[in-house]
Amino acid sequence: MSLDQYLPDRLRSRYALKLFGISVLIVATIVSIGAVTAFQLSDRVADEQLGSVEATAELEADALAEWIEGEQEAIRILSSSQGIEPGNATETRNTLRIELDEMPAELAALHVAKRPSDPPTNGTTEEIVASTQQELEGGELAETSINWGEDLDGDDRQYFFEGRNDVILSWVYFDGDEQSVAIASPTHDGEHVLIGEYRTSTRAQEFTSIVDGTETVVLGGVSAFVVFDSTNPDEFRRYKGNRESTEVGRRILERDNPFSIISGSELDDNEVRGYHSVPAAETDWVVVKEAPRSNALAVTTQVQRDLALLLGTMVFGFLLIGVLIQYGPIRAIKRLSRQADTIAEGDLSVEIDDTDRIDEVGRLQQSFGNTQEYVETIAEQSEALSQQNFDADVLDEEIPGTVGASMATMRKDLERFITELEAERERYSTLVEQSNDGVGVVQDGEYVFVNDRLLDITGYDREELLGMAFEEVVTAEDSEVARERYDQRMTGESPPQQYQLGIENSQGEHRTVEIAVSQIDHDGEPAALVNVRDVTERKRRKQRLEIFNRVLRHNLRNDLQVIDAVLEEVTNDSIADERAVSIARRTTDELLDTARTARRIERAFENFSIYEYDLGSVVTSLEERAAEKYPDATIDSISGTATVEAASVLEDALWELLENACKHTGEAPEIDLDLEVRDDVAVLTIRDDGPGLPSNERKSIERGEETNLQHANGLGLWLAHWTVEASGGDLSFEVTDGTTVFVSLPLADDGED
Repeated sequence: MSLDQYLPDRLRSRYALKLFGISVLIVATIVSIGAVTAFQLSDRVADEQLGSVEATAELEADALAEWIEGEQEAIRILSSSQGIEPGNATETRNTLRIELDEMPAELAALHVAKRPSDPPTNGTTEEIVASTQQELEGGELAETSINWGEDLDGDDRQYFFEGRNDVILSWVYFDGDEQSVAIASPTHDGEHVLIGEYRTSTRAQEFTSIVDGTETVVLGGVSAFVVFDSTNPDEFRRYKGNRESTEVGRRILERDNPFSIISGSELDDNEVRGYHSVPAAETDWVVVKEAPRSNALAVTTQVQRDLALLLGTMVFGFLLIGVLIQYGPIRAIKRLSRQADTIAEGDLSVEIDDTDRIDEVGRLQQSFGNTQEYVETIAEQSEALSQQNFDADVLDEEIPGTVGASMATMRKDLERFITELEAERERYSTLVEQSNDGVGVVQDGEYVFVNDRLLDITGYDREELLGMAFEEVVTAEDSEVARERYDQRMTGESPPQQYQLGIENSQGEHRTVEIAVSQIDHDGEPAALVNVRDVTERKRRKQRLEIFNRVLRHNLRNDLQVIDAVLEEVTNDSIADERAVSIARRTTDELLDTARTARRIERAFENFSIYEYDLGSVVTSLEERAAEKYPDATIDSISGTATVEAASVLEDALWELLENACKHTGEAPEIDLDLEVRDDVAVLTIRDDGPGLPSNERKSIERGEETNLQHANGLGLWLAHWTVEASGGDLSFEVTDGTTVFVSLPLADDGED
């Protein structure tokens, strides 16, 4: 039984009156809920903004700590530079100026001062021996105005370094009219100190905020004075004039340990304020974020305003709807009701029966009920057909009229089409997926289809490769050719159908592929069908065979001529010349050594594997081997290590480079080894003071192939080149006052030590 039956006929027959009554009730309910929500939202927004500003202050404090620690590490590393020679002020000054130009803008000056001979001192009387501010050289450190601060007992902080890698940080001080802070670390001679002066106002300009109008300052952890401020860098001022007027000021002044971490937020009449200590060692600074209250809590005012506007609009809308329904749509609804019934029966001439409900909506409900049943059956059958569920029970229900006949015809045609399409797709998928070549379809310059073999060749996942521009996989040297030939084919020209390209897989490894391209239609639009075959190893093997052939032929011819000459000399003399015999033996040994190297290279690359190596241990072992074989050589050992991924003949390849430096540098070669980690690679540097690697050999190795005019004399450098290349690294040379070899190898996942 419906509640509608208890209403008067006048109200039951006037839908607008019922709508008006319901509208009044809804409006009253929404207004009440909106008012409560507005108050709750105001409190919640205030709490969230306090937390947000505090979190922003913490992030800024972490960033400032990273900056301090990064600059401390930079000063410590720079202090170890070989270019800093306090005994040569000119060279040191030039080094400091070069480093100053390359370091961040907040670094204002670099000085090298004497280390205190009788520590501790307050860092004022020590002589400045070199500086980017040349006028300070020869003067005392006090001329820089650096304040090394106080310890917890209130005494001057000791200008003292406990060890070679020690780094100290000064208090913030005035250098002229700029707030500054200094970082110092001993130089490599142990008798001097490298000092960097940084402008805190310049660093303060990098502070960020998420609320418009936010200002960021940094307070000293003892005095609560402002020490970082991009707008007022020329004065130390009390925070807010009266430090105890704020929570952060009181907490700084009241704490016993200025290095203890404090954080929090506060809200006053004008500002939302968040603060957090800088979590850097021996740093007592506190970052404070100040956001205008009107901006931080603007969303509360806006929500209240929008809520009031929404409620007013809603009341007006309900009234307008009632008027429109009463005087406009009612007649249209009556007509729509009759048409809906006619459509439901499939016959537009069928009359519509009245329902028990006496208003227009009652009649509309009945007609829509019939229409809904009819349309739902059509929709369910359409969904079953779209899902290719031809055995669904709903397909057995009869739909009257021409629509039903069309649905039955559609079902038959779709079943036949799906069957044929699946068969064709199966044949196509089998052909493509079982192909030994990579297969891709490029449309509008992007991959729209790739098979599993193409994923293996490029190293990308299917989701990564689909939608990627095809030239992104091609190396920079060949990308222009690839794009040009693709455009030619898409415009109807006839570029070569088969050619080789260089590609770079997802691991950054360069590969050589042979591709065959043809134009096809894909989804009704022109596209390029690309067959890709990886010929990298075939190309490398061909290159090795050509070089083996050249080296062995060249060495065999020359060495046999030497041996023949010795044998002729021995034949002509009744007693063999020991010197001649020695030459023949050495030549024979060299020829055998070349043959062994060739055999070792071929075996290594036939059974190619990648291993992880402790590069420091490998180089140390080779140093010992070189010291034993070449006792007159002086080798400056590396420090540190890195775990790299490389081919199984890495140790043989590095030995060829080190032995080459020992063998061809002179009677007493001097060799300098260095190991450095850069991003995701380790770079081993081998420097010698010899005559330099011949230009023809260097160019052949760097180009990766030989010509009649430019070729290497042996296989040693080729072994190094092939090993580094197969490891995904890079081998390069620099010939200036000797030869410098750079070997770059990829780090293992946990490769940096």
